[in-house]
Amino acid sequence: MSTRFWVQIPGADKPVDMSLDELAERHRKGKLLAGTLAVKVGGSEWKLVEELDEVKTASPKASGEEEGRPSRPSFDMPPPSLSAQGVDMFEQPPSLAPTLLGAPPAQVRAASATDAGVPPPPPPPRKRGGMRWLAAVMAAVLVIVGGGASALCVWYRFGYTHGAVFEHLPDDCAVMEYVDFGALDASPAMREVAKKREKSLVDWLEDLDDEEGIRRSTDDDARGRAATLRRLVKLGVQPYGDVKEVGYCEVRDDGGAQRLLVIGGAFRGRDLLGAIRDGLLHRDRKYKEDKLKIDDVDGRPYLKIDDDRWATMATSQVVLIGPKRLIERYVPTRAVARAYAMHDGDAIVRRWTEAEVGAAAGQKDAKTPSVTDERYTFDKGGKSLTFHRTWTTTPGSSGNDVTATKEKLKAMSLVLRKEESTDLVADALENAEVRLDGAEVSVTISFSASDLSKMAKTLAEADVRELRRIITVLKPAMASELFHHMILPGVDYFELRLSPW
Repeated sequence: MSTRFWVQIPGADKPVDMSLDELAERHRKGKLLAGTLAVKVGGSEWKLVEELDEVKTASPKASGEEEGRPSRPSFDMPPPSLSAQGVDMFEQPPSLAPTLLGAPPAQVRAASATDAGVPPPPPPPRKRGGMRWLAAVMAAVLVIVGGGASALCVWYRFGYTHGAVFEHLPDDCAVMEYVDFGALDASPAMREVAKKREKSLVDWLEDLDDEEGIRRSTDDDARGRAATLRRLVKLGVQPYGDVKEVGYCEVRDDGGAQRLLVIGGAFRGRDLLGAIRDGLLHRDRKYKEDKLKIDDVDGRPYLKIDDDRWATMATSQVVLIGPKRLIERYVPTRAVARAYAMHDGDAIVRRWTEAEVGAAAGQKDAKTPSVTDERYTFDKGGKSLTFHRTWTTTPGSSGNDVTATKEKLKAMSLVLRKEESTDLVADALENAEVRLDGAEVSVTISFSASDLSKMAKTLAEADVRELRRIITVLKPAMASELFHHMILPGVDYFELRLSPW
């Protein structure tokens, strides 16, 4: 009697039995679907038909002939009836493993009489394609979930809501200054020198030589800066990068001027007030631990910096520094960006109001407000930056202001040309545009990203003595505030004074 096999055809509800000769014949003629599995009746392992040794070595038979009986006409026919040769009604074909779509249909009991009592084999191996599909789906899910979680963690640690400082600034500042450190640091001009700037900061603080350049500085100021930098790094506060925005407001009333500083950044998950306190203690010996302390006031922690200035967190991203009464007034959020006409691309904005004596007839001693507005604005993509200053003039002095401004710019450019490293700035000032529109004078100075990058690299690569010389030349020049903030660590607004500027 020929050896018999259970054969599972892909897509069929249940296996069918075949003799070895029939199975081998169909395999040779290519009548079996790819992936057809077979197991010897009473065997223990399903295999692909082409992998069965018996099929490989079986001798060819005449078509339609198998040990004296005709071959089965179709694979779709059910297993043989009770009268079929060698079939026992109590023997089951090997069960198939459950699939992703659920368990397979119940198997039909049909067995060979000669193989009665032989236990069924274990389930066949799962379809490889299905497993690959499952693995691909699971991998994609893990990437999406893991990537989303990672992105959320990164945003929580480093993310910042742009413009948050304007929710805690007064809308009637006599003096308002705003610096978008995030925009400056992300600009094409700063990308190439970001790491170099960080290294230079360490060099500036660790290697402060004396005037002859013979030995390291031993003055308290130098040692205080270096100690503060090391302390900040230990506490997880980055001098560059963590501070994203700064807003400064000076409010004037009959009692004088009150000053409020609002600093926003990636401060989540850290004790920023504790870090500021430690930084100040290391920076300057005038601060004593018992004086520089953190108190709880109405459920909110306040760091007392001096007799009239405190620091507290308005949110996990924003810290306020100033008189306690002024802080308490502006801790609640409110949107005031429109009051200062903020626009996309504004990296630095400075705006102040002055009382000028009017010269109009019949108004001797009359005071008219003079508003000066400075903006450093990146174009779309950060390929260039424009400095734009406007101010209102007193009646009758507009022409004089234009002439005086042109002469001042020319004198500045001549001074800048004497220092090789500031030639780029000299060119920009010399080509500045001065215009008069009614009682308003405006100055426009343009810088390309490549020129800014060169200037930033020059500042970052200079040693302390060279940098001080450059700063002395740059400081009086119009638009120099830009170069100041290029190398100024944002944490300096906590009065840590790490920058040599």
